[in-house]
Amino acid sequence: MHFILSDAVDSGKSSFVCELVRDLVDRGFMVRGWTTPARMEGGKKVGHDFVGVAGGRIHEPIVFTSAEPFEGSFPWRRWHLSGLAFERSDEIEPSADLYVMDEIGPLELKEGAGFLTAARRAAKSAKSTLTVLRRGLEGSFVDAVGLTDFAIFSLASQAELSSRLKRSLARPTRKL
Repeated sequence: MHFILSDAVDSGKSSFVCELVRDLVDRGFMVRGWTTPARMEGGKKVGHDFVGVAGGRIHEPIVFTSAEPFEGSFPWRRWHLSGLAFERSDEIEPSADLYVMDEIGPLELKEGAGFLTAARRAAKSAKSTLTVLRRGLEGSFVDAVGLTDFAIFSLASQAELSSRLKRSLARPTRKL
């Protein structure tokens, strides 16, 4: 089953997904993929981190986006993006109880770049996926990766999303 969490920009989607991933990893589920939590300085968002999830653990964050250029970055719209984050996403094995993709956006769906290759691979190989999208990109994502069995949720229905996702996972693959 493919779960899609779609809501407005800066609505808290990534924060919700980071907590959910932490809970599932702690409970012994084989979770793979990535999250992209906001990086805050002085109460202001200055970019995002890329946090890989693989091998039964949550990896150390690396800088993913920044308003300012940084080593290995390239400009795209108002941000500078890390090429390393895209490379790392392509290295994450897609077979998992749950493969998380936070987030897929215009770079992937309008330009065919970024995390799109990893997303297509995960949609074909993972038992379940959870994809974070900004509102309005749901149809483009479904078409781009060829989903047929999916459900779309918003943060207003996060309790239902958590419940359905946990029921679909049944029990963990790895032993604690």
